[in-house]
Amino acid sequence: LASAGNDRIIKLWGIDDKYGQDKGVLLNTLNGHIAKIYTIRFSQDGQMLASAGEDKTIKRWHLDGSLIDTIPAHSLKIVCLRFSGDGEIMASASADKTVKLWSLDGKLITTLQGHQAGVRGVVFSPDSQIIASVSADRTVKLWTRDGKEFKTLKGHLAPVCNACFLADGETLVSVSEDGTAKIWNIDGTEIKTVGGPINDSTVLGVKPGQGIVTRGSHTTTSDLSSDLKDLLVKGCYWIRDYLNHNPTLSESDRKLCDGVLPELLNGESGIGNRESEPTPFPSQEGNGSRESGV
Repeated sequence: LASAGNDRIIKLWGIDDKYGQDKGVLLNTLNGHIAKIYTIRFSQDGQMLASAGEDKTIKRWHLDGSLIDTIPAHSLKIVCLRFSGDGEIMASASADKTVKLWSLDGKLITTLQGHQAGVRGVVFSPDSQIIASVSADRTVKLWTRDGKEFKTLKGHLAPVCNACFLADGETLVSVSEDGTAKIWNIDGTEIKTVGGPINDSTVLGVKPGQGIVTRGSHTTTSDLSSDLKDLLVKGCYWIRDYLNHNPTLSESDRKLCDGVLPELLNGESGIGNRESEPTPFPSQEGNGSRESGV
């Protein structure tokens, strides 16, 4: 397990018995960033860790704590890193409105340009052939692996926080600060919107087999597959630090995901692989979480 935050330090923790020590023991401390760290990500083979943040660089590390290299990657802070499922590409998303694709030897492959505001997150499709980027410009953009934009998904009324593909590779869920999760086909068709403005119809929690639970004067359910329900729970994990620590949010806004995370932590949602969870990200104004990445 790797953790990082505003103290500019990355810590590696043992979480299984292969290290011959108790779970939770500190294995290594990685020093090198000169500003807040917003995102950390293990490579697909688990042999390397990438980190990035306010200092605009990507650092790649061996798990023994030694630095592989430092990549001067973007002109503004980097808020998200991702490795493709096939392990061949690393993507970085930045407040400079771009996503960059990197080979595993640290060379720039291409730059994805098209967003009109800072990019908040990036994700690969299951087959690693499609890339989705989300932005403060309220859109989701879909790109081919070689960097060509082929679809812009519009509909959110506030910055889009993150997105995730379903296993079929044809369906995408996006989560926005407008309080909604939208379900899309990659051809651009909006399938469904769940939730709404932060009021009495806010999405509260999701439990497989029981629809989507909302709070307010009426409790409703939506007929979605278990995979979609699980992704909506995962969406709350994406924005948990943002909701808890962003000083600009009202108390009512912080309750967007009340009741969701206990289900997740108890394993009822079926989402328990912490290594695959997207890293929380800072707001466009630079209000990072106190613990920016796990």
